[in-house]
Amino acid sequence: MAEHIIKKGGVVYGAAFEKGCRELKHVGARKLEELPKLYKSKYVQSETGNVFSEVKAALEEGKPVLFSGCPCQVDGLKAYLGKEYDHLTTIDILCHGVPSPRAYNRFLDEVSAGKEITSVDFRDKKYGWGTLINVTFEDGTVHYDQWNGNYFKAFLSGLSMREACLHCQYAQPERVGDITLGDFWGVANYKENWNDKQGTSLVLCNSEKGKKLFHAISKQIARKEEVAYEKVIEISRKANAALVRPTWEPEMRKCFFKHLAKGDSFSKALRYAEKAIMDIGIVGWWIETPRSNYGSSLTCYALYRYLSDEGYSVAFISPPGFDRAGAGKFNKENGYRMTAKYDMEHMSENNKYFDAFVVGSDVLWYYDAMIRSGYTFLLDFVDDQHKKIAYSTSFGNLRGFFPQEVLPKVKGLIQRFDHIAVREFEGVEVCRERLGVHAEHVLDPVFLTDAKHWEQMAQKAERKTDGEFLFAYMLDPSPEKAEELKKLAQKKNLKLVSITDKQFNPEGKLETLKECGVLEGASIYEIIYHLKNAAFIVTDSYHGYCFSLVFRRNYLVLVNRSRGGARFDTLGELFNIQDRFAEKVAEISENEALHEPVDYTFLSKRIEYETDRSKKWLIRAIESNKYTTEKTGKSEGKPAIFTLLKKMLG
Repeated sequence: MAEHIIKKGGVVYGAAFEKGCRELKHVGARKLEELPKLYKSKYVQSETGNVFSEVKAALEEGKPVLFSGCPCQVDGLKAYLGKEYDHLTTIDILCHGVPSPRAYNRFLDEVSAGKEITSVDFRDKKYGWGTLINVTFEDGTVHYDQWNGNYFKAFLSGLSMREACLHCQYAQPERVGDITLGDFWGVANYKENWNDKQGTSLVLCNSEKGKKLFHAISKQIARKEEVAYEKVIEISRKANAALVRPTWEPEMRKCFFKHLAKGDSFSKALRYAEKAIMDIGIVGWWIETPRSNYGSSLTCYALYRYLSDEGYSVAFISPPGFDRAGAGKFNKENGYRMTAKYDMEHMSENNKYFDAFVVGSDVLWYYDAMIRSGYTFLLDFVDDQHKKIAYSTSFGNLRGFFPQEVLPKVKGLIQRFDHIAVREFEGVEVCRERLGVHAEHVLDPVFLTDAKHWEQMAQKAERKTDGEFLFAYMLDPSPEKAEELKKLAQKKNLKLVSITDKQFNPEGKLETLKECGVLEGASIYEIIYHLKNAAFIVTDSYHGYCFSLVFRRNYLVLVNRSRGGARFDTLGELFNIQDRFAEKVAEISENEALHEPVDYTFLSKRIEYETDRSKKWLIRAIESNKYTTEKTGKSEGKPAIFTLLKKMLG
């Protein structure tokens, strides 16, 4: 077809390699000897550059033009031209999707070992119709990569695919080109003797122009047969999916690109993705059903989302002693990756699948609660070759601190951590004074997560209160609190809505709040919706306090000292907002100062600063070399003896 257009005095546009086969660009050919550079498949993104304007100029001169490219490029050209040209014929390629240029060049870096490249052939047919990459070097040597070699593994699986290709609107039977060209994979399902192992092409004539061009050159084709279009689609559904749907996104695609971005070789990035070796395993209370402990579920969700958005491959690790079945629906809806469930004896199996382990967040170092899973939350199962990080972990109420008889074991495990950050100022002191390790203070993960995730979560709420309302999120409601809430709602002329959790006497809690607009069996989406949209919030929950700040709501906090006051005091001191605390129930309706709107003018800047600081701490901990911080090179989270030994050993 290209030769036919050239002989008519026309121009052919297609993809050609430049700069030592490192770049693929669309160019024009006006002579027969220029055509070979446009031939053959090239599995990498082609830059169109200024070629659309060149095509238009040739068309305006009245020259016949043949343009070939991916269907998105063909449609792009048509949109650019803005009108039909009778002497323009377009060919769209039956496209599996295109690998990223970064991935392609990283592959060449690896196989060339610094040698100059003279040619790359993605479809060398030395061994038949399959895919054999042939990279030829200036010194005459050749690298062969089989169809099941690294490049094609990444390409065919979708790991190296550009993101847009995974949502391609052109991977469908309705085509944009006058002609569609591709391999007729599955042709043996039509007629077995048509598969000669050297390749059978599929040619779809999608317009009268396409039919005209095909018939003009059909005498030069040795063997051809018309196939019913419905039959082509039927065969393609099994063997040639590019004609019916986009490539599905592999679960480990982000992991692949994260390793390339870090400078890892193509084969290393592929190995991590194929073996599902992930960057980070999160150890926390994510497994509790969100209808029983909202705070645990939300803080784990937030940490998972933030790290995923940063490009890390992340999965939740199932602690032994916890039933994760109750959280199944929430986990599935939010696309969590989860490890297999191991008992305490076999938890070390997780070392095979992660580079780093993060304990986070919430009250994970409260002895009475922690011990049901052994010392999992102290990462006793993680070996010394893997990084161990604690982020925003809490000791909770210190009445539940580790008993004296287990303290030596606890110290030994905590001193194995590479980096430790805790949620309360009190926790920093505990680490230093009682456990002999250095710890930083950071914010709860709910501050780190992009606002879009909370918005999406709020939109999933089935019950949404209309108009302005006062929202009471009460973990420990009492008749006295219920009366005060009703008084405040009446004083502010707001509808009263309340939610409580299902830990500890859920029926009694619901009974207590029955006249406070309680949403029985509230989902995690409903609590986020009401926290985000309330005109005023009253809460005795730490996470209710956090979300009041995240969403910049007017609020007052009834400090819940029975569950541990340090968490409230830390945020109050950090942001200088202790004046929003009610220590006594009667203050809910009586303390007029607590009812004033919150001035977020300065407070928002302070929240943003601390959020940014916390994010940087976590990313630095993940990216640093084991046992050292990237910034200072000093031991962090290690006992003094460790630093001394490092100096002695150089």
